[in-house]
Parts: sequence; C-alpha cells; structure tokens
Amino acid sequence: MLARIDSDTELTKEERKKLRKMDKDTLGEQSDVLDEWRNLHFMHALADAVARGVRYAGMGRNHLVYLEDKGLPAGSHAWDMVGQDIADFEFLTKILAASAQSP
Repeated sequence: MLARIDSDTELTKEERKKLRKMDKDTLGEQSDVLDEWRNLHFMHALADAVARGVRYAGMGRNHLVYLEDKGLPAGSHAWDMVGQDIADFEFLTKILAASAQSP
C-alpha cells in the first residue's frame, strides 16, 4: 500500500509529496502514513459528494474530526451520530421527508 501512494492520482502532487516525506521505518509510522492517506481520500470524496449534491456521506468519527479540523466543504454540515446530534439529525430528516411528500 505504501508503494501505491506515488501512483494515486486522486491526491494532489503536494499531498503525495507530503506522504512520501513521512517517516515509514516502524509499523506505527507506516500506520500514520496510511491513516493520513485515508483522511485525504475522505477529504476529496466529501468535496466531490458535496459538489454533486449528495445529501449524506458517512465516515468514522476519527475521519470526521480530521475533516472538521481541515475545514468542511462549503454547504456541508457534520453530524456526530450520537447524543443530541443524532436527535437533531433525525428531527430534521423527518421534516425534510414530510416536505418531500407534500403535493
């Protein structure tokens, strides 16, 4: 997987360069590189989804935190699917569903 970084055209040249420069001597360092790579993929996939008008894009909490730190795409909103966030999400989804069913 580490060798594939150089040929990953979904990433920018700068992102591939950043990943290449990261230390990879230990398993922990290699894991950090792969984690960063996945986060970058989520960042690109989310930006693409927002641009195409996709309503929901799911990911694990660690990726969400990374994307929130980097800045979510304009027009997107992060929901942590626990606690008050899930209650708010479900409420707003019901409102949206009701309005979509109205004549």
